[in-house]
Amino acid sequence: MTATSNIDTRLQVPIAARLNQSFDVPRLVKDLEVAKAKYTPAAQSGPYHDGNWKGIFLRNADGDYSKSVPVMQGVGKDTEVLKDCPYFKEILDSLGTPIHTARLLFLPPDKKIGRHSDSFTWEAGIVRLHIPIVTHEKVKFMLGEKFWQWKPGEFWFGDFSQVHSIHNQSDVLRVHLVIDCSVTENLLSYFDSNDGNAIRKECNLTIHKDEIELPTTVLDDLCGFFSIPKEIAPLPFIGKVVRDGNHLEIKFSGAPFIYRFVPITENKLSCMDMDISTVDTSNGRAFRIKSASQNIDTVIYLSDTISVGQRLISVLQFFLGKSVYALFKFGFWGGQLRRRITGTGT
Repeated sequence: MTATSNIDTRLQVPIAARLNQSFDVPRLVKDLEVAKAKYTPAAQSGPYHDGNWKGIFLRNADGDYSKSVPVMQGVGKDTEVLKDCPYFKEILDSLGTPIHTARLLFLPPDKKIGRHSDSFTWEAGIVRLHIPIVTHEKVKFMLGEKFWQWKPGEFWFGDFSQVHSIHNQSDVLRVHLVIDCSVTENLLSYFDSNDGNAIRKECNLTIHKDEIELPTTVLDDLCGFFSIPKEIAPLPFIGKVVRDGNHLEIKFSGAPFIYRFVPITENKLSCMDMDISTVDTSNGRAFRIKSASQNIDTVIYLSDTISVGQRLISVLQFFLGKSVYALFKFGFWGGQLRRRITGTGT
């Protein structure tokens, strides 16, 4: 008779982990003071706070520091804030992994961020990192039903797909540098061996490849206008591909986001879990776009110009996009106002 074991051999994937790097607190505070003095924080999106949770973007999709929504559509651009904050830029540039967004996030005394969860998973290949700059032992930070104390200058990973909340019960303004980045081999090297082994063994990891340089001629050949095929969207949205240095940006008129693709092979560029690749076709310039999570695999044809009808569609698309985004912002601002009036933050 064969013996069986009831021992659970699975490794424990960390909900949070202090990473093997730390940062100079006086230099962090120096850059923070410059940023606070020169740039106005914007109220962050979400209905789970009263609008007093604010942030300043250091890096995001379009390089605008005043945005309130951390849209992640590929590698981010530096905002003007980093020109005045050299240590922040040094940190971001040194991490060796593509950064989608980086923000200074401010939570005043006696303010709350209510219970919620975010879509950061190992499977999606995106994680969130924290560098506390100013905090206090009376800040009640809950992640995964456990309270944590992260100290200034430390470097932390947190699994923010778990429910989390914060109540600043201290008399100081809590400030963290929060980084949303791609999972790469270099990022995994910041974890200790036990946590790193658990993540590799127990998670269905998406590991992004390093960026390579492509000739501008190759990138330029993938630029132009296009119409979204019906198998992707029921409406005939008009988009445009433009080159930004070594990257390609896909933009849609009226949309508040940009998809930024980086080269990972000689004929393939990647953004999140989407890839575009060059294709040979007798019908003109084109690229293939694939996304496993969105069940997309189709060829998109490019043109140097758009027709009068497509231009009209683009104008209508602009106003539709702006209206939808305005309604979205009105929705979370309304929720924040209600919490401010009622004094609730959970």
